[in-house]
Amino acid sequence: MAQSALPSATVTPKSLPIGHMLDEGRCFRVPRYQRAYAWELDDVDDLCDDIEAVVATQDGRGTLKGSHFFGTLVTVLVPETAASRSHYHEVVDGQQRLTTFCLFLRAIAMRATQEAESAKAEQDRTAKSFSTLAQETESFLRYNDFDVAAGTVSQQPRLSLSLVDDPYFQDLLSKESLDSASRDSHKRLLAAFNRLDERLIEPIATESTYKAKLKRLTAIRDSLLVRGYVIHVTSNDRASGYTLFSVLNNRGQDLTNADLLRNHTLEALNAFPKAQEKAARAWDRIAGSANVDAFLRAYYPSVAGRRASQDKLFEDVRQLRFPKRPQITADADDYVATVERLGAELDVYKSLMTGDWPFASPVASLWQRDRLRRLIISLRHELAIPLLLSASTAADETGFADLVHMLELFAFRYKNICNAHATPAANAYYRAARAARTSHATRKPVSWKDLRADLRDLLNTRAGAAIFASQLDELSYEYQSDKTLLRELLTTIEDYHT
Repeated sequence: MAQSALPSATVTPKSLPIGHMLDEGRCFRVPRYQRAYAWELDDVDDLCDDIEAVVATQDGRGTLKGSHFFGTLVTVLVPETAASRSHYHEVVDGQQRLTTFCLFLRAIAMRATQEAESAKAEQDRTAKSFSTLAQETESFLRYNDFDVAAGTVSQQPRLSLSLVDDPYFQDLLSKESLDSASRDSHKRLLAAFNRLDERLIEPIATESTYKAKLKRLTAIRDSLLVRGYVIHVTSNDRASGYTLFSVLNNRGQDLTNADLLRNHTLEALNAFPKAQEKAARAWDRIAGSANVDAFLRAYYPSVAGRRASQDKLFEDVRQLRFPKRPQITADADDYVATVERLGAELDVYKSLMTGDWPFASPVASLWQRDRLRRLIISLRHELAIPLLLSASTAADETGFADLVHMLELFAFRYKNICNAHATPAANAYYRAARAARTSHATRKPVSWKDLRADLRDLLNTRAGAAIFASQLDELSYEYQSDKTLLRELLTTIEDYHT
């Protein structure tokens, strides 16, 4: 994918300790539309390994000698309406690490508080030190927000997450215990917190004195805040920040095309918060599904009538469905409606991929519905999915059943028996898919007349009767693949005979 040049004047990188970054940055917000927390335990374990390596560099006095670079954080400086601060940092890239850092600090603060209470009960002089360590660590999670006009001071979180994760995340950073998580991202947040506590905090219990525990817990904390470094890249405008985000992720981060579409569309809705929130909820459901990119690869030719570029699926779908940024509320509502339609078609795609009839309360017979399962599951003719996706949207159930019937007979002869090249058939399918949607949009009846003619020509030129008969003669029960085809042939003959 071509990479746009970055306006260097608007982008400022700094290498600095994580503690300094949190204190200097003061307020970080993950956009409400960003994807949810995604780190698995393997990612958390890698972070634990890095911290343990730094802790292991202590000298005899407990001074850390090592350091570790924890990657890049990209933010956009956004003007703030609150009187107490001039801006906040919108997190463009690095939210997974930043979130995990905060979970780690919370685990340290909780343990320091527990040790302070225990040491106080035993009248140990370290009780105040533990309490101070807890308060200081908490200051990297929250800051005092002074509103002079109102005459108030309030504690505000340094990091706020996306719409779906932030309430649970803030509870995790403030409450002693939580109910079991329900969302997958909440489960990952809780699992990450527990793993950090298990690997990095719990081992201090092996120390025999409170003084030794305090020394070790302080070293663990400083391994991140003092000896852990990031490159903090700030931009003064979103265009530069998100261009850099795309460049960084094209160089190794595993973002799906759905993630990129989500980020693009919801960033475009920044001026329309109500529409943005609706779209964010719709994207949560879409991006949380498996094989979304496979769906988009089927969806694009279903609408455009041609395959997407090999390495430009995001850009092709963006141009197809989100070509212009919304300027007025009606435009924003259209964005939301488009995302919601994508979600509805994703549901249909899932049904089609499992051979399930996509119409609720079907009127088609069981025999007709079984043709779809034969086509997709038995014949494995997923090539037809884009066309079936269009047909389920544009045609009525009778027209859809007629199409499935035609495709089953064609696919068995053309591809499964004669092994003819798939591209000509795919091109015919894509033309028919687009034509069906065009007819539906203009309120005209959907017809398969042109498709039927195209498929007949393909059979005559690439899978003629002589070739078909010859290939059938060569089938043998000695080969498992042939057994499947013979079973399909005999079952089809029986179905049509009865």
